[in-house]
Amino acid sequence: MGIGNDGDYDAVRAAINAGCTLIDTAPNYVDGASELLVGKVLRDINKEVFITTKAGYIQGVDMGPVAALKFENVVKINNNFSYSIDPNFLSFQLQKSLNRLGKSCIDGFFLHNPEHYFSDPKDPIGKPELYNLIKKAFSFLEEQVSKGKIRYYGISSNTFPFSSDNSTTLDIQTICDLAKSIATTNHFKIIQFPYNILETEATTGIHSNGKSLLSIAKGLGLQTFSNRPLNGSSSSGAVRLVTHYPEVSSATINNSLIVNVLDLIHSKLDEKGMADQWDEFPVLVELEKNWNKIGNPEGVASLFGNYLMPFMNALYEEKVPVEVNTLLELLFHEMDILSKRNITIVASRLEKDLIDNGLMGIGPGTFPKRLCQYYLSQGVDHVLVGMRKKKYVEELTGLF
Repeated sequence: MGIGNDGDYDAVRAAINAGCTLIDTAPNYVDGASELLVGKVLRDINKEVFITTKAGYIQGVDMGPVAALKFENVVKINNNFSYSIDPNFLSFQLQKSLNRLGKSCIDGFFLHNPEHYFSDPKDPIGKPELYNLIKKAFSFLEEQVSKGKIRYYGISSNTFPFSSDNSTTLDIQTICDLAKSIATTNHFKIIQFPYNILETEATTGIHSNGKSLLSIAKGLGLQTFSNRPLNGSSSSGAVRLVTHYPEVSSATINNSLIVNVLDLIHSKLDEKGMADQWDEFPVLVELEKNWNKIGNPEGVASLFGNYLMPFMNALYEEKVPVEVNTLLELLFHEMDILSKRNITIVASRLEKDLIDNGLMGIGPGTFPKRLCQYYLSQGVDHVLVGMRKKKYVEELTGLF
């Protein structure tokens, strides 16, 4: 979500007006536009909201300045992504976040997936070295608390729920001990991690000493924030845990649209003497084989925005006829509905399995709402949901 999109603005504002008192963001979400959006809403609405943001990712607009400033302990993961929790970089990113949010103090400040240090393609570091970097970062963050720039700090990690014996999983007790070594009364109070009905390791797995991450966190007095509540990962791939009733049930599908678009492209390629080169264009192969199998609307938008439309512009030498664009728009809408129908079928099957196995009641509310209720019942303090539309806010309002 980012500034400049009226729907995003309306959703965030509606959530706060409905009683939501927590917003989670990060500098790398839409290249800073997410923090700018939150800042604008906060300026326009006079209500108390607990804001968390993060630091560590070096992407987009930050790539140039960071390279020029030559921070230490920067690891280059690929050409478009570097990472660091060096205190000087944290200071740089903290100030940028404060400016974008329009705040003098950030309520919660996360180190954002420090396990990226293990992914350094040239020289991955071990846990002792990373714990040392985290200790330096915590020392800096305690200073920022004393200066009134942040209230609490913590770590957001995708690997937290797993066993601390894993090479990429940080031990939560060790991290708490690091904070205590800096200040007995410290402000390391928050952790964030993935948790959903398909990835339950935070409550069912063993993190250390025979206990789950959530159990240990409760004993340490930490506030827990779960993310990805409606985006599960399974052995068969990603699963979107949402349904799109009644939108998909009332939609009609015109299967001739895809035939018309493919015939049109064939004709244009033939006109250019390229009729036998179809298989050389992955976007055309994907469209032909999987146009009705894409599992989520984002996949459809990516196929069109990143691949098909650039291809069509090149095919028509940047002069795509109006009637062709109209046909493509109709196909996009149809594929969008089909992707939502695919999501709904998978989610509905999963919902039935959960009910049949006694993990979820039939009670009122949509599947996503009842999932979030379940997560909260398992002891998670805060469930972070990406409510990009007002209708999603309205769907979950009863949980605020």
